Amino acid sequence: MRILTLLVAFALLPLAYADEWRVDGADRVVAISDIHGAFGAMVETLQQADVIDEQKAWSGGKTHLVIVDWRSALCQ
Repeated sequence: MRILTLLVAFALLPLAYADEWRVDGADRVVAISDIHGAFGAMVETLQQADVIDEQKAWSGGKTHLVIVDWRSALCQ
């Protein structure tokens, strides 16, 4: 029962702060999770999302990039 309670608490924690996560002035928001060392996969994902170009330079204009780490919810 304690494990279930803990899992539910962690699952609901980000919802408690949802109103604080605002982005103004961005054309769009692209969000990815923590890459855990998968740099190549991150680069490919960002290129497919038109956030970076073939030289890994920013090409997203007013796109807001968010990289979410599992610890983000714990640091609130």
